[in-house]
Amino acid sequence: GRVEYVLTRREPLAIGDLSADPRFMGSPLLKLGVRSGIQVPIFGTTGTFGILSAHATEVRHFSEEDVTFLQSVANILAVAIQRKSAEQRLAYLAQFDPLTGLPNRHLFHDRLLQTIAHARRSGHPMAVLFIDLDRFKLVNDTQGHSAGDKLLKQAAARLSECVRGVDTVGRFGGDEFGAIVSELSKPGDAGVVAQKVLDAIAQPFKLDARDTYVSASIGITLFPADGDNPEALVMNADTAMYRAKEQGRNTYQYFTREMNERALARVQMEAAMRRAIERKEF
Repeated sequence: GRVEYVLTRREPLAIGDLSADPRFMGSPLLKLGVRSGIQVPIFGTTGTFGILSAHATEVRHFSEEDVTFLQSVANILAVAIQRKSAEQRLAYLAQFDPLTGLPNRHLFHDRLLQTIAHARRSGHPMAVLFIDLDRFKLVNDTQGHSAGDKLLKQAAARLSECVRGVDTVGRFGGDEFGAIVSELSKPGDAGVVAQKVLDAIAQPFKLDARDTYVSASIGITLFPADGDNPEALVMNADTAMYRAKEQGRNTYQYFTREMNERALARVQMEAAMRRAIERKEF
């Protein structure tokens, strides 16, 4: 039909007398009294978006100037559509991780603020899980970044299946993920979710017909017990995750105040050693 003709040729189509054009005999437009028309493609750099049409009940109603004008309108529409599409893409990239489709660090922070506010109102505790894939760098180094990306996508899908629809899983970057688990009946329920994640990640990943195994280290922090703002909760969960790595990986650890003190002591020690090196005190 006329639509396929215009889309295939990517050029305007002007018909002076639809009833006499052998290419489009039996057009349903004839029953509506249409005798002439113009159809121009709306196409941009990324493809064809559609067709802009004008019809008349008179034969040979449109001139060459009308065709040029309609194509100009179509070109303006194409630019507007592309701009809108670009804006939507930028808005998406500002909130979501392009590789996994999960909320990125910024959107995770916003969701965490909302969940904290809800937890304050409801009185139910909530948890933040900081999840790091063990030995991910080895996969990247031995099988390449393409395999690493496939593993991250599969891991993201598995993590999403481990939580409820009201919860949030996000990707902080690299092989680091976070999860917000709301409305806990008791603090120990966060450990149940963490174990579910560990079991899911422990299953083999299919990477180019090869089974690859990794594990996860998870840190858990609770609201309101361990912190009352997003930054503190994520930092404490991160600290607990490192403790899980120290415990041999493939495990989870709840945050404790002792961990915080040990982390602070380590930072102070590193700062003191750096100063000593600068002063050549060794």
